[in-house]
Amino acid sequence: TLQKEDKRIRLLARTEQGGVAEALNTGLRHAQGDFILRMDSDDICCLGRINRQMRAMRGRPDVDILGGLPLLFSSPPSSSPSSSLPPSLPPFPLPPTNPIFLRWSLLFSCPIAHPSVLCRRRRRRWRRREGGREGGRGEGKEGEEEEWLAYDATAGPAEDYDLWLRLSFPPSLPPALFSILPSPCLYLRKHGQSESTIKRIEQEAAADAAAHRAMGRLLGKDVPLSAVTALRRPDAVATSLSLLTQAVDLLLLLLPSFLRSLSFSSPTETVVRREEEGGEEEEKRVGCLQVESDVQGRLRAIAALGIGHMGLAAMPLLQRVQEATRRRGKEEEKRGGNGL
Repeated sequence: TLQKEDKRIRLLARTEQGGVAEALNTGLRHAQGDFILRMDSDDICCLGRINRQMRAMRGRPDVDILGGLPLLFSSPPSSSPSSSLPPSLPPFPLPPTNPIFLRWSLLFSCPIAHPSVLCRRRRRRWRRREGGREGGRGEGKEGEEEEWLAYDATAGPAEDYDLWLRLSFPPSLPPALFSILPSPCLYLRKHGQSESTIKRIEQEAAADAAAHRAMGRLLGKDVPLSAVTALRRPDAVATSLSLLTQAVDLLLLLLPSFLRSLSFSSPTETVVRREEEGGEEEEKRVGCLQVESDVQGRLRAIAALGIGHMGLAAMPLLQRVQEATRRRGKEEEKRGGNGL
């Protein structure tokens, strides 16, 4: 019906079976506009969502993918025009809005609700410093536009998370810049028969595999999958001193590699840019401080988990965490920082 009323609307029917990723790629291949808005058929769009996200994207031409806050509900609202909006479930965890901290957080979970995103269908070929708007040459002619979004059908039920990680931690090209608009954009349906609920274990395994590949690209070497899963879900290995130690070691490798990917190794090395020059440097400084704080929190949580489940047997783990914390603090002091 809508297709008849508005010629800009095209309904694409797929005859072959190929899964969600192939269906999404079909839509991307047929898209003609400058932006891609993602949404599932059983979700409900908040009024003004498109306008809010479009305004935000036009105000930040460096942002490639913009998410929003979903409101969770378990059943569709009544068809009555006077009915209220669907009752919300417990709120979706507030995701990071700082682009640098958001990129770091993607290594451990997927804070971006797939149906909430607005993406640029093309992006210009330029190399920019992560978290900032500095230009430079990437592959191809500078200023050329390229279509760059493609889901991997082999990523299983984590096709969105896999895409975000491939764009955030590419092997050579400049990383995409993500951001999240801190305002509700849609009602996201969650229930016992939803795909994410039925395939939760399969989805976790696919997400671990995607994070494993991303961490390998960031570090420039392969890392044990067991260390990745232990770091992402330490509760599941709380009685294994070996796996918790692997998680700590991996985290301590990831931090300096991540900071080096931002062109500096300490958040205190960044000088806040004068107000008239914009807030890019302040955004970077705040993002890196959040990363440092997150690392310290994860280290303490892993140590507490080990002590809580293994008692004195986990003392080597606690000592390792304490030593890493002291060493990081001394490094910050040498750079003139105040160590977190």
